Amino acid sequence: MPGSPFWAVLFFVMLFTLGLDSQFATMEGVLTVLRDMKTFQKIRKELLVGELICISLRLLLVIVYETAMGVAMMLRWCRFCPPL
Repeated sequence: MPGSPFWAVLFFVMLFTLGLDSQFATMEGVLTVLRDMKTFQKIRKELLVGELICISLRLLLVIVYETAMGVAMMLRWCRFCPPL
């Protein structure tokens, strides 16, 4: 079929943008709930977003380093990485 690589690239770009949109919506929902609480009303929104992102990244690293699948993924990545 002519043009099939174009449609394949377009499909994966669509999936990528859909994932980004879902992530932004989730972060905005959590941020709205936190901003409505009295304890976080005085904190600037930029600082709260930064801290929320840092916490999310820390949780992701914990999942990667503490589960058996995370260890297997790290070993697989290290096997295929070029030497520095």
